[in-house]
Amino acid sequence: MIFKIKMVLERFWNAFWTLLITIYVFFYHKITGKSPEPVSTIQIPRKLPDVIPEEIMIIHGNNFQNVTNKFFKDTDEKMSESGSLALKSEPKNVEVNVEIGKTDSTVYRKVPDKPEVENLSIQFSGFADLPSGSQEVVSEHSTTEFSTEFPKALLSPTQFEEQVQNLKIQHRINMDQMKLESAENLKKSYMKFREKLAKDEEENEKELRELDREIEEFEKETRRIIEEKLLEIRKMNLAFFQCLLLQRKWEMDEKKFSKFLDSIREPISRLKARYSLFEKVLKTQKRGKKEVLKRELTSLHGSTYYAYQSVYEGWENIKKLSETFSDRIFLFILLKTLVNVSDKLFNILNSIDNFMNRKRSLEHIREEFSKLEAMDIPQTCRLREQSEIEPLDTLNFRASPRFYKISSSVKITEV
Repeated sequence: MIFKIKMVLERFWNAFWTLLITIYVFFYHKITGKSPEPVSTIQIPRKLPDVIPEEIMIIHGNNFQNVTNKFFKDTDEKMSESGSLALKSEPKNVEVNVEIGKTDSTVYRKVPDKPEVENLSIQFSGFADLPSGSQEVVSEHSTTEFSTEFPKALLSPTQFEEQVQNLKIQHRINMDQMKLESAENLKKSYMKFREKLAKDEEENEKELRELDREIEEFEKETRRIIEEKLLEIRKMNLAFFQCLLLQRKWEMDEKKFSKFLDSIREPISRLKARYSLFEKVLKTQKRGKKEVLKRELTSLHGSTYYAYQSVYEGWENIKKLSETFSDRIFLFILLKTLVNVSDKLFNILNSIDNFMNRKRSLEHIREEFSKLEAMDIPQTCRLREQSEIEPLDTLNFRASPRFYKISSSVKITEV
């Protein structure tokens, strides 16, 4: 590129001196009527300015070629019109080793860094036969040092087609490689997903086994406690009945009566704990939820039925006492409470049956359990306080709890 620019400037410099000499000869002849001193050869200085204008430096590619061709053409035409000057250049033969190099956007041919170029000389017509001694050199010779690169020639249609085909082939190879890499990444992602899923299933199964073991132990303990409590309730009812027959004071028998109430309250507390386990299993279970839900509801139904039995049997015993001692208002208060709690347990059993028969949703079971509390069975202190403010109309309370009959869809083994 720089070499081309310098060549243009050298041609311009030579043309300038040629024009200047032509003007000198013309005016000299007009004024004196004589020809100038015969000089066979006048050498024109060729040293270029060290700084090249920026406007010229930015010329490149086809624009540069067009500019240089136009400049050379105009210069040759002017020299032809003068008729008395001939531009003569005798450059040495310079061997150029051409190397093809690539940059980011252009392909160039590289030329030697320091080519040797002969001085350009201007020879006037009619002075070629003068003796060599009379020739005068009026300019000094200097070798121009340069290092440049210039654009490669345009590709032929065949070469262009070959490059297009090569690009298509390379593009196809790249696309195939991308497809292979994408398939490999997809396979790896799928394998990771399967491994994670298997790990989650294994952890879930482990949690379910732990819950099954915990539930089995809980139910075994519940059956044992209910057996003991039912037997204890029967004994306490008999002892309490005998105390009332002997007309002993309430303060003396309060401790025994408190144990009687605790024996009724205990199954309800354990039922609430069993329901918490039921909810925990539902949150843990991810697969096969229907089978696990059916199994858990059957077990929950059994625990509810045991609590219902305890409350219902306690109501029967208190009813017998209230019939014998009709003036004991605390007995009627307790009767009303036991009927209320028994009906709550009945509703829970009924909601589980309806869910099994697909008549109600699981939310209905949750709603019924939210109404049940172990403290619905009062303690003796609260029962005593309530006896003091309870209206006498309570002595006429004769309501009975609803009786639950086990459905054929749920099999319960009675203890």
